[in-house]
Amino acid sequence: MRHLPDAFTDFKADVRYTYSRAGVEQDIILREQPPSPASFGLSPQTTRLQVWTEFYDPPAPQITADPTNDDVSLRFGGMSTGRGKAFFIGDSTNAISVRKTWVTALGRTFLVEQVPFHAIAARVQTLPAPGTASINIPAQKPRLRQLPDQLPDAPLLARHEGEQLRLAEANPPKETGLVMDYLLVDWWAYGNLITYQDYDFAANTTYLITGPVYITGTTTIEPGAIIKFTDASSPDDPAGGLNVEYLACPTGAQPMAILTSVDDNSVGEPIGSGSPVTGTYNFYLRDGGDPNNVLDIAVSNLKVSYAANGVQSGSVVDSEFYHCARAVITTQNSGNWMANDLFSACDAPVSGGGGVEVQQVTCDAPHFTDGTIYASIVNSLFTGDFNGVESLSSYDSATMNLSPAIFQSANGDNYYLANGSGYRNTGSTAIDWSTAQDIAQRTTYPPPQNHAQWDADTPDLGYHYLPIQFNAWLAIYFGPNYASDPNAAPTADPDGDGVDNWHEYLAGSAPVNVSFGISTPSQFVSASPASIQLANIIGAPDQESVLVDPTHLTRTSPTDQTDFDTASWGSYNASPSVSLGTQQGRHDVWIGLRRSSDSQVDWEHVTLYYDHTSPVIAINKPATSGSISLLEIEGTSSEPLASLTYDLVNSSGTVTGQPADTVNSDFDTTAWDFTTTKFQCLDVEVVAGLNTFTFHAVDRAGNQTSQTFSHTLSDSGVAPTITADFPPANAVLGANGTFSATGTLAAGALGDPSAQITMTITDNQGNASSYSGEVERDGQYWFDDVPLPPGQSTMSFSAVNSWGNSTTTDPVSITQGNIHFPGIWTVDPFNPSLTVWAEVDYPSLTSPSTARRPAMTRTQADGK
Repeated sequence: MRHLPDAFTDFKADVRYTYSRAGVEQDIILREQPPSPASFGLSPQTTRLQVWTEFYDPPAPQITADPTNDDVSLRFGGMSTGRGKAFFIGDSTNAISVRKTWVTALGRTFLVEQVPFHAIAARVQTLPAPGTASINIPAQKPRLRQLPDQLPDAPLLARHEGEQLRLAEANPPKETGLVMDYLLVDWWAYGNLITYQDYDFAANTTYLITGPVYITGTTTIEPGAIIKFTDASSPDDPAGGLNVEYLACPTGAQPMAILTSVDDNSVGEPIGSGSPVTGTYNFYLRDGGDPNNVLDIAVSNLKVSYAANGVQSGSVVDSEFYHCARAVITTQNSGNWMANDLFSACDAPVSGGGGVEVQQVTCDAPHFTDGTIYASIVNSLFTGDFNGVESLSSYDSATMNLSPAIFQSANGDNYYLANGSGYRNTGSTAIDWSTAQDIAQRTTYPPPQNHAQWDADTPDLGYHYLPIQFNAWLAIYFGPNYASDPNAAPTADPDGDGVDNWHEYLAGSAPVNVSFGISTPSQFVSASPASIQLANIIGAPDQESVLVDPTHLTRTSPTDQTDFDTASWGSYNASPSVSLGTQQGRHDVWIGLRRSSDSQVDWEHVTLYYDHTSPVIAINKPATSGSISLLEIEGTSSEPLASLTYDLVNSSGTVTGQPADTVNSDFDTTAWDFTTTKFQCLDVEVVAGLNTFTFHAVDRAGNQTSQTFSHTLSDSGVAPTITADFPPANAVLGANGTFSATGTLAAGALGDPSAQITMTITDNQGNASSYSGEVERDGQYWFDDVPLPPGQSTMSFSAVNSWGNSTTTDPVSITQGNIHFPGIWTVDPFNPSLTVWAEVDYPSLTSPSTARRPAMTRTQADGK
């Protein structure tokens, strides 16, 4: 924590920063009463207290509107702002929401937080009055509409010496003050839902999940990680479950990662005290915990036990499921993929529907599915039936209604094929290349004989385990003559990664396999050949292959290995140059690395978009001339943009680098990319005469273009029109003889949103009071929290635009009177949708008839 006391001028207020694993929090603490808005000529009822926090060279945040709170959330990569609040120290029960705005003004960047002054006025009065230092109150000025025309000088940054950071005290001294804060977090909690940006479940570590967890970033599950869960509230509820958007599973690794019940003490640290039961938790690969928004994420090398919903995925490989209600829930109408998986004592090994391709599966359960699926089943073993399988498009070497006696157990694993099994070397060779390569490094033999019995010939049926004997492991990687190969010695390190073969075996990693990643500054490139960078390279590769838009391996045939089998190989290069040809658009690039011609190959994929055409910018609104000094500019770009700014030159000077906001983009399902993009610039102030805008656009590939637009502002000589929507003439307003001064008293629309509007109320004694109204960018106006004199009054409105053209409406009569049922209305000026109700007496109705009707429905314009 860092506390900076008395950090402001004119009255005492502190700044406090708190840094923790949860994030960074800023508190502004008012220790004395700030000056009243009335001392500046402002109405306390319409003034807002703002805190401006300047950011130096910040990254551009992702701004997300929160319409329920008329607020925004700012996300900076893995961190985001939570909802701010204002509260009195020692009493946070009546906290007031703090609105946030990200503002760029005069070349500087600020986070602006604000609360209505009248909402805190009563509590502020309990603070001590300012000291004797004078408060500089300038002469009254017109109220600022949006941004100030000048800012305080930027402070000089300096190191503060002589004070160390310290932990917060356990029993801090009693203090008073009003706190306005914001919190920049890398995780947050909504109710019982715990949310993380990214999370890594580490190897050989036990985790306990006691409530719903939603991970929006990348979830990494390392080999040997053990994740335990408490009970789920219902099979279709994310409570007690893990919801992830992006999953990185262990691949080809041992030991497997495990997901199980808290009461399963057979693995990991013992936590529970009961017996594990089916249906304990959910593991959802989906967006926001919505079961209808499932993400297609490949799952591999997981052991899932006692789940209500085990895995929702279109691709499940090398995984085991025990005692699950629904083990695998398919996510696609066709193309669901299951290879080398094991199901034991599951109510529904496969649930959902659609087409499923099944290879090398062992299923020890009464039924394979609880729904209707269309399946191609190859080299698989079933102790139950195929009820629910609507049709078998392929049925090669798959057998059902088998006796469990065909299996044997060893070292806690129960589905090795029995000795002398007739299901070995009887499978079809018409299996996917990746499956064949996978089971060639696995076995259906139990230890100790599996040390040399990997399934590299005609496939055995059913699920294949990884060999667990060191000799078998050596034979897989170095061949049957490994004993005479010096690279296969226990202390040898053939891949040069600093770990010898024995410790590679213990860790479940490969001694000669190559692995790597692909790093690109952007998927969008403007030149061919394109340069990419290989990263995280393991295994000292010496050969490399580059495939661009392979003929057979496409999105519609993702398992066709023909292009891999016929690839040409050259020397390894960590920065390969990739020729994309002349055709612009999407290109699928595959990079393969290997150590030698007979070793396992690691293929990695990246999608590049080749674009050397500059974007085309068009301005659709406003017209080239007009009389309104506050513009809303709308336009389109021919493609999505990385950045869009504008410069403005007029008689007042020049401003540069002003941001434009992207509204949305059209999606082309043929090109599979976004195309026409709409943008807007709101509340742009222009001056009389010529205003020249120059828009600067940069697309995702870095291509640039500029577009000029001119707008001439001149006086039309026409006064702004006033359309009064509420209250109607001769209305009687009130409630049981009284009238509330809280709410919207009058509302309507101005023909010129840049005009100012004033309401004048004259009571029955001839006393007139005038009030300034609020005007939205769409011209809607309203008057909040205006007291209505008792009895009969008159109300009139005056509007004046920036040219001095003005108009005044004829006075209408309104009366505060007795109403026969409650009629008080209370509205929140920050609520984006308001319905204001009033009690209205119409003289034309037979007395004492009353009518209750909606006086106005107002929907805020975007961006308020």
